[in-house]
Amino acid sequence: MVESRVAAPEAAAPVRPRRTPSHPAASPAAPSPREELDALLDKISAQGFGALSEAERRRLDELSQRLR
Repeated sequence: MVESRVAAPEAAAPVRPRRTPSHPAASPAAPSPREELDALLDKISAQGFGALSEAERRRLDELSQRLR
């Protein structure tokens, strides 16, 4: 009797679920530069300039120069 040898199955890589690409209309829209500026100015109005973080201050400078 002849034995047939079958190769042992190799460990398969785990199957990852596919990511569904986000559709621009489905995801919340990023605020416009004008909306970002308005939000920063509202924060300054309500809490004072000192309430802004360093990143918010940099962003305020960027937006104010960009929107001139």
